[in-house]
Amino acid sequence: MKYLSILLTLIIFSSCNSDDDAMNTNDNAPNGNITTTIPGIYTITTFNVDGEDRSNQYNGFTFTYNAEGGVTAQNDLLSEVGSWTYATVEANAELTENLNLTFNGQEPFTDLNRTWDIDNTISTSIMLSAFNSSGDNTRDFLTFTKQ
Repeated sequence: MKYLSILLTLIIFSSCNSDDDAMNTNDNAPNGNITTTIPGIYTITTFNVDGEDRSNQYNGFTFTYNAEGGVTAQNDLLSEVGSWTYATVEANAELTENLNLTFNGQEPFTDLNRTWDIDNTISTSIMLSAFNSSGDNTRDFLTFTKQ
């Protein structure tokens, strides 16, 4: 009877599924290990909105990403806290990876608030794009480069 109890306990524990992955990663996606690759300090090297270069709004700012989903933008005078999440979406047999950025309402950081498509594998830079708000199917571009 004792061995039967142990056997049942082992079967129950081995069939449990632990899903404590807070970032909805997809191991088949190029950036599925994003919580270990994104942490670091970045600067914005490209920010084009509606064909206009707005990168200079972020001159002097560093963006520190952590594995827990936090991001802090700061320069010598200002610090803005935000968050990031990663998700994958599969449509028409095509996988799209998204990075959602959210900052706490201070300009110019609210311009970054949206769900961005990840256009490359994250290693030394994060290249993102998203449809702009004009409705003409053109895209805005955002690139963070690791320091």
